[in-house]
Amino acid sequence: MNSLQEKLLAILNIGHDTSIRGKGVSLRQALCQVNYLEARRQFTSQDLLPLIQERRQLIDQWILYSANIGIEP
Repeated sequence: MNSLQEKLLAILNIGHDTSIRGKGVSLRQALCQVNYLEARRQFTSQDLLPLIQERRQLIDQWILYSANIGIEP
């Protein structure tokens, strides 16, 4: 796995990292940890597809993350 793929996997895992099932960090903190603003200039959605196809659990993580948005404790 190359450096770009490692960065992309870190980005794709943000949904999990920000959940209580993951690290429980804030979205802002997760984006900072992966240096998202800088990394975003280096990839397109086409770069993400092979990683998602190989790791279908990422889809489930984002569905769970999306389901929790807007829910207050």
